[in-house]
Amino acid sequence: MACAANCARAAAQALGKFKDEIVPMTTVMGVADKATGAIGTREVTIAADEGIRPDTTLEAVAQIRPAIPGGGRHGRQCQPVFPTAAAP
Repeated sequence: MACAANCARAAAQALGKFKDEIVPMTTVMGVADKATGAIGTREVTIAADEGIRPDTTLEAVAQIRPAIPGGGRHGRQCQPVFPTAAAP
């Protein structure tokens, strides 16, 4: 169900269904230089829901390990793949 809902959200986003609901926001993001380890910042503008993963498959979601050893909560229960309403 979560996989199908994520695919529906991805399809709705591709069709521009959320463009009137998400206001672009400019912020400062921390960036680490991989070569030196130095921490810097850069300005970024977020204009879309970045939690939607259009390439999500049931097989990939089934491979997600439990967040707590021995069971319990799974990463697949987090918001980006949890079932929510979306217009296809």
